Amino acid sequence: MDCFVDKSAFHHIPISTVSLYIAPAVTVPLTLDLCIYEVHDDTLTLLDTFPVSVTATGWQTVLVNKKYYDSRTLFIAYDASALTSASIPLDSYDLNPYLYGDLAQFFSHIFINGATYTGGHFAESTDETYGLTATLGLQCSYDVLVCNYRQNLAVAWWYLLGSELMKERLYTDRVNRYTTVDLTKARELTQSLRNEYMNELLTFVDSVDLMSDWCIDCDAIVKQVEFLP
Repeated sequence: MDCFVDKSAFHHIPISTVSLYIAPAVTVPLTLDLCIYEVHDDTLTLLDTFPVSVTATGWQTVLVNKKYYDSRTLFIAYDASALTSASIPLDSYDLNPYLYGDLAQFFSHIFINGATYTGGHFAESTDETYGLTATLGLQCSYDVLVCNYRQNLAVAWWYLLGSELMKERLYTDRVNRYTTVDLTKARELTQSLRNEYMNELLTFVDSVDLMSDWCIDCDAIVKQVEFLP
């Protein structure tokens, strides 16, 4: 699944559940891994693995309940080399097919394709989901902005932690050489580190251009997607 055109710094892809159909011809019990990858061209980066213990054929549902912040393109897959499933075509590639009248909504789409990955390369995209269904969506929030810029905010975070550490030194009940000696210096460091934290935070705020971002905090409900055979 792919976020169309541009990835906003505000958006994430929440995945609630993923289900896999095991055909009656498959010998059970068996154990398999359902994997979620981030995709960059033909390169896969494994984000999560969910072991599935199959004791009966039919639908096997995996509770994911995770939000993927940095990813624009995700690949949900399992090893199908020795497993029989069902042919489940997509009803639509586009999860929001009726929103093209508004440019912002046009960008806030997820497109889904079926694919196979063999020998380090993807096969041609199809409308076949290879026995998988999912409940997923596309959402925006300010919390995600912080997650997506965490490297840019790292220095500010270090200064904030230093300031909090000095406050602990000043007000802790523990008695030792660090909490009883030279507390004036600890007070100075607390304020100095707090000032540096604010400076770094303001530098970050001034350097981020969100004026052209198409996705500002919204309360959209997770888009439920079920591909049934």
